[in-house]
Amino acid sequence: MTHVPPSRAQGTDRTLSDSSTGDCAPADAACVLAERVSALEAAFSRIAQERMAGVAMLHPRVRVQATPFVALDAQSSVGILITPWFMNLLWLPILRSDECQIGSKTTRHIGEYAVELTTAFEPAVGGFEVCSIYSPLTLFEDHAAVYETAQTIMRTLLSASPSSSQVTLGRREMLFGRGSRERRAATHSPGKAR
Repeated sequence: MTHVPPSRAQGTDRTLSDSSTGDCAPADAACVLAERVSALEAAFSRIAQERMAGVAMLHPRVRVQATPFVALDAQSSVGILITPWFMNLLWLPILRSDECQIGSKTTRHIGEYAVELTTAFEPAVGGFEVCSIYSPLTLFEDHAAVYETAQTIMRTLLSASPSSSQVTLGRREMLFGRGSRERRAATHSPGKAR
């Protein structure tokens, strides 16, 4: 179902030129994105304290933190969100969008990878898309280990340039690095034209 809160229906959508909040100057996309990521972390910190309080799957030595989000174009960014109960890749609109089909599947291109994402919504954040990487986080000793893994995944996703031969990357491929290796094998096998 498409989620359209009252503010949307009342015509309060903002464009980049008038979307400044806090100390951001108008049209400062980097500042707007930083505030969006800050709001994301704050929203999931509240979820950890309220909705998830007392849930057994919470890792006691992991806190809510996002890796730096990278703007892929003027509308969208990508990064990883860590919470005590998951590590997820997020496709976050740079400008908040409340109109979304929760649960719908989308394939997005990041470098040489085609990543499968699911649409989600949080009232404090708006719509975004997510690919689960780890949940729960029982394999990790502490927050530092989780964050290091998240940074490695982001470097892998962003290190390659887009190509005409996109690799579809699901959760398992992202964890085990299969997509890039399979692509290299396909494009560099003996006897094949390059």
